[in-house]
Amino acid sequence: MLKFIKEYIRNKTLRNKSVQTNATFVNLRDIRSIGFLYNISSPNFLEELKNIAVFLDKQGILYWGLAIETKKGFLPQMETADDMPDFLRELEENQISFVERLHLDWLGIPNSEKIDNFLKRDFDLFISLNNTGDFTLEYIIRDVKAKLIVGMQNIPGSRYTLVLEGENKATLGYTDYLQQVFHYLHVIKSNKAI
Repeated sequence: MLKFIKEYIRNKTLRNKSVQTNATFVNLRDIRSIGFLYNISSPNFLEELKNIAVFLDKQGILYWGLAIETKKGFLPQMETADDMPDFLRELEENQISFVERLHLDWLGIPNSEKIDNFLKRDFDLFISLNNTGDFTLEYIIRDVKAKLIVGMQNIPGSRYTLVLEGENKATLGYTDYLQQVFHYLHVIKSNKAI
C-alpha cells in the first residue's frame, strides 16, 4: 500500500512539474556543450562512467555529467570532499559530479548544491542515460535547459525531443546508445525549431 501511495505522489509531482519544451534539432557540428544524467544503480557504474567519459572526450565537445546514486550502497559515504576516493575524484575532474542517495528525500526528490549548479548550465545537447524510468532522474530532467533533449525510453509526459530505443524496445548499452545519438545528430541537417 505504501509503495502505491509513493508512486501516486511521484506521478502527481512529475505532472505538476511538467514544462513546455521549445525543442530544436541540432546538427552535430553545431553542438558546443553536452550535459548528461546517469543513474548509479549497478556495481559496474565506475566502468560505465569511464567509458562514457572516454567516448565524449573523443567527440571534442565540452561535457558535464551528473551521476546520481538512487539506490544506497554503490557510492562510499563521503562526509566532506576530502573523503572522496581517488577514482571518483578523477571523474569529477572530468566534469562528472556525484550525488549520494542521502541527498534525496524519501520520495526521491533531490536536494543538492551539485544538482543546483548543474541545472544552471545551458546545454546544446542533453542526454538522459535513464534506462529504467527512474523518478529522481525524470524529476531533474524537468529543470534542464537544453536545445535538444534525448532519452532512452519514451516516458509519458517527458521532455525528450528525441527518443532512441533498441530494436523491440531493448535497452542499449550506454556506449552503443551514445554512438546512436551521435549518428543521428550527424544526419540531422536542420537546426530549425520544431
